Amino acid sequence: MAPRYQSKEWVDETVKKANSDPKYLEKNAKFTVKTWIVVTDCPDGNDVSIKFTYDKGRVAKYEYETAPGPSNFRIGKSHWDESIAIFRTQAPYETWAKIQKKQLTVMAAMNAKLYQIEGDMLKSIAYLANITAFADIQASVPCEY
Repeated sequence: MAPRYQSKEWVDETVKKANSDPKYLEKNAKFTVKTWIVVTDCPDGNDVSIKFTYDKGRVAKYEYETAPGPSNFRIGKSHWDESIAIFRTQAPYETWAKIQKKQLTVMAAMNAKLYQIEGDMLKSIAYLANITAFADIQASVPCEY
C-alpha cells in the first residue's frame, strides 16, 4: 500500500527519489535554499510542518512535524523570518492534493485565497523552476489521498 499523501513516509520517499534522480539534481545544481510548507486540516485532524534544506538540489535535511489543528505552525501564529526559510507556504490538505494532482494551479489557489505565502515574493519567483521540479518529483511518488 502506498503511503498517505503528506505523511512522513511519503516525504521520505519523495526525498529519496529527488536525491537519487540525476536529471533532477543536474537541473537544480544551484538550488541551495531553505523552504517551509504548512499543510493544514489534514484528514487525521493534524497540521503538518515541513522545513526543507536544499543543497545544490539535494535535500540535505528536512524537519517533519505534526500537531493538532489549528496548530502554531500556521501563518500568523508562529514566527517566520528569512533565517528559517526563504518563504513559508500554507494551504489546506485538500488544496495541496488538488495542486499535486494538477487539478489546481498555485496561482488559482492563491486567487481563491486557499494558498498563502509569507516571504520575499521576488526571491520565491527566482526559484520557481526549482520548486516546480521538486513538485514534479513529489507528483511521481505513489500515495493514497
